[in-house]
Amino acid sequence: MFRQSEQNQSNMMMMTLRQEICTPDLAAKPVNAFKQIDGYHYTTSEYTLMQIIKDLFNGYKHPILVLHRKNREICFASHPSANVDNLLGQNFEQAITLVDYDVSGEPVAQFNNQWLEFEERPFIWEEEKYTLVVFKQRDEIPDEETLTSWRNMIAVMLHRFRSPLTGISGYVDMLSEHNKDAQQDKYFSLVNKGLDHLYDMMDELEILYTIDSDQTEDELTSFKAKKLFQSILLDYPTDVQERIDMSSIDFDMELHGNPASLKNIIELLIQNGLDHGPDHTVTISVPSEKLIQVTNPGPVIPESITENLFSPFVTDKANGLGIGLTLALLYAHQLGGTIFLSKNDAVEGITFSVCLPE
Repeated sequence: MFRQSEQNQSNMMMMTLRQEICTPDLAAKPVNAFKQIDGYHYTTSEYTLMQIIKDLFNGYKHPILVLHRKNREICFASHPSANVDNLLGQNFEQAITLVDYDVSGEPVAQFNNQWLEFEERPFIWEEEKYTLVVFKQRDEIPDEETLTSWRNMIAVMLHRFRSPLTGISGYVDMLSEHNKDAQQDKYFSLVNKGLDHLYDMMDELEILYTIDSDQTEDELTSFKAKKLFQSILLDYPTDVQERIDMSSIDFDMELHGNPASLKNIIELLIQNGLDHGPDHTVTISVPSEKLIQVTNPGPVIPESITENLFSPFVTDKANGLGIGLTLALLYAHQLGGTIFLSKNDAVEGITFSVCLPE
């Protein structure tokens, strides 16, 4: 047991360490995590550096790592829902799947099937140099709890809306059958067209509700890029095919994944690009077997949209539900991958990058 004075001193040192390694601007300069307070340097063995870090980040939802700065070796690893002891002693760059391509403004890594941003914070402990690596959720990606809430709400909406719509549709059909006025037939046709549009939107919502976002490893396979992209083109009429540029793709490249999920992702991103303008050309490139990029010329997506880009019902179009990118993200999760808005520029256009795991 600590004496009371030692416990008070430990609390003071905890506050000091919190201030030193938990401030956002720490990456700009290394600092000494433990300064002397009242001439006393805290060395009580029961409170090691790792224990203090664990206490500071108690309840944090994402991984925390500490590296020896000289060799980038992991000497501490913490994750709220996974055993990470196997990471200890490994080099950070070799143990974690880092994204090598320029797909995000922040450093990104795949960690335990999650794609997370991270920041590094250098500090010094008893004259030894360390780096604290703090992973965090990408701001524009809804977390699982949020997605579950949306999907539960959608389930209720679908149940409540389908029954009255079916009744309305039945009554319209009955009235139409007994109608003798050709002019009124036009009105019935417009009503049915509106009902069909509502049914189409509900079908879209049902996909969002029923799609399984878990990885489907048993359905993963290897296939040629040519087979995938030719099947995508065939889904569009000739005039739309002319607006889809695949000229830079190496069709002999071998891809790995679930072809159906990957096709759904690319078609959703293509449609997102085509919807931006009637004359836009959407360009698809495949820099590697782990990266597929879909680019359209714009216009720039406003910040009010990008902040929640992959959340459902976020759109600037009057007739859209704003669930296309959410669906694409869920399909990407099936592959163990993710999607980034890599470029959002008036000159270079809008690029979405589909990242697939190692």
